[in-house]
Amino acid sequence: MSNNSDAPRKIAVLGGGMCSMTAVYELTNEPDWKSKYDITVYQMGWRLGGKCASGRNLRNADRIEEHGLHLWFGFYDNAFDFIKRVYEDKKKISGNPFQSWKEAFKGYDFAVLEDFHNGKWSHWPFQFKSTTDEPGLPNPTPTGWEFIGIILRLLKELFAKETTSSFSEDGEPLGVLFDKALERLDKTRESYSEDDEEFVLKIVLKIQERLKNKSPRMESTGDGWRRTFILTDLGLANVVGMLRDKIMRRGFDSINDYDYREWIKKHGAEDSTLCSAPVNLLYSLMFCGTKYTAEAGTCLRFCLKMRFNYKGHFYYRMQAGMGDTIFAPLYQVLKHRGVKFKFFHKTKKLKLSADKTFVEKIEMEEQVTLLGAEYDPLIDDRKNVPGWTSEPRYEQLAQGHRLSSPSRGDNYDLESAWCNWKGGKTFDLEHGKDFDEIILGISIGALRNICDELIQNNDAWRKMIANISITPTQAFQIWLKADAREMGWHYWNKEPALVGSYELPFDTYSDMSDVLPHEQWQAQEEPKTIIYFCGPLHNVRMQPPADPVFPHRQQRAVLSEAENFMNNHASHLWPLARHPNGTEFNWDLLADMASGQGTKRFEAQYFRANINPTDQYVLSEKGTSQYRLETGKTGFSNLHITGDWIKNGFNAGCVESCVIAGKLTAKAVSEKTAKIFSPLKNPQ
Repeated sequence: MSNNSDAPRKIAVLGGGMCSMTAVYELTNEPDWKSKYDITVYQMGWRLGGKCASGRNLRNADRIEEHGLHLWFGFYDNAFDFIKRVYEDKKKISGNPFQSWKEAFKGYDFAVLEDFHNGKWSHWPFQFKSTTDEPGLPNPTPTGWEFIGIILRLLKELFAKETTSSFSEDGEPLGVLFDKALERLDKTRESYSEDDEEFVLKIVLKIQERLKNKSPRMESTGDGWRRTFILTDLGLANVVGMLRDKIMRRGFDSINDYDYREWIKKHGAEDSTLCSAPVNLLYSLMFCGTKYTAEAGTCLRFCLKMRFNYKGHFYYRMQAGMGDTIFAPLYQVLKHRGVKFKFFHKTKKLKLSADKTFVEKIEMEEQVTLLGAEYDPLIDDRKNVPGWTSEPRYEQLAQGHRLSSPSRGDNYDLESAWCNWKGGKTFDLEHGKDFDEIILGISIGALRNICDELIQNNDAWRKMIANISITPTQAFQIWLKADAREMGWHYWNKEPALVGSYELPFDTYSDMSDVLPHEQWQAQEEPKTIIYFCGPLHNVRMQPPADPVFPHRQQRAVLSEAENFMNNHASHLWPLARHPNGTEFNWDLLADMASGQGTKRFEAQYFRANINPTDQYVLSEKGTSQYRLETGKTGFSNLHITGDWIKNGFNAGCVESCVIAGKLTAKAVSEKTAKIFSPLKNPQ
């Protein structure tokens, strides 16, 4: 602590991603926070956001460039609670083109999964029902017992829609069996016993057996019955597993030693279900691809919340870039409150005290020299919405000209782990002088180097670093001068496309044309549509920092993968987008301010290889949640950690997990209660 016991506690916040900024926001919500804390955020490079950062390309139509595809599901209660309060606080300090979160977000209820069967792809549309609820309000989350009732009711409705010719009754009617189970569930909603669980389980097993007796005929039926079978088989396997493994009593983490596919197979799911579009979607959301496992309990928790507990709409799109919609107003609010920001400060090492009980020094690199007292990071777009830039604002940097014009073979990207810029200086922050406590919000991928001394001296850290895996991802954005109807998208008259479980590596894409009004295009190149693709980036051989052109090679590899995707797989999505004189994609449909020809127009789009250790996705492989550390239980007295990689009750890489982690960190630092909506109610 500082020498003066009455002085505010100096908190060094390392990293400016969603988790850190949530923690800082919650700490500074206290009216007298300045008497308690003196908070400084140290951020590598020129912008906040971490994996969620976006920037505007001032050299190219002010277009919005994201790290990847970011959507907010309707069950993100903690995230929506957080951003609603940020917008209310922003109103108090200045005007905002987005007057509320409802203008910054738009809800949607239509999505399409791609279904591979008999050697070909087909569209599998899902229309969800909007609700009168609002995300971010303290509505009760159903218990596991209540979720079982929700699933069985939906399955009963699903079968009621199927013709009797597809599924002829034999023995006790399915409707009667469903009703028996639901009656018991309703009677025991508030309090149930093991006898109740066994009663419902026996009935569900009868339904499951009846379904399996019909499964051999599934292949000869149309997509309608086959898809009904998959959804029913999947739902029943989840219910059987929850009852058999007593999830309601033991908790979801009790099954995390299983991979999710492994777990539902154990409880009766057919092989056709294991590789079906709905299951593939879950693995896509967690960037597993075909390479990684996914914890059963973590997946089950995510599935139940996503499908059966959304509020208002199934999912929401931001109406500008994530940097503009989330991190710009958040930065303005925190800056106005008095939080200090040190951009271009890269954390190099945490150094322990002689007795190894606390962090005594933080080795820091000041990457550039500012011309002014501090860096001003934000600019306004054509709609007067403030946001970040895709490159530093070089005019504010003493070395700006050199940084903006690197020599061939150099990498002056100050956010890159392979940056070979030599213009910075290294110094130490000292405990008791520069900081009393630390909030470490840098993603786990970078901690092997930053925290090597902590890892050497703490067994829990060693196990966490050894067992929590990360994976690179890739993304690309294309701007099209044709709309969905002109390209032949089958559902052009529905909501803008959100498509999942398609061809790897770009198995997920979304029409993000909502953000077009914030970009500045020439009339002859004005796009009508923006599409964001993303997916895992597997089989990358990471190179040491001494290879500065490695990121460039990986970006070219993403471009090559994307070109292959567009030529060989885009026609299923947009059958009218092929070139009239060949089989390739019609590159003339792409917007390009440089008016390139052929594939040059494609090269002018935006491609990203998320290979930086801090940019890689944190996986939830089976059996790994047990190795996650809690925010305040780090083994070092002045260190708190935060991130989607800590133990936060959700333990999956998403915005909701980040906000929960940030709230938990603020709670641990302040030793006060925090409003945290539980990912799921605790078992009875």
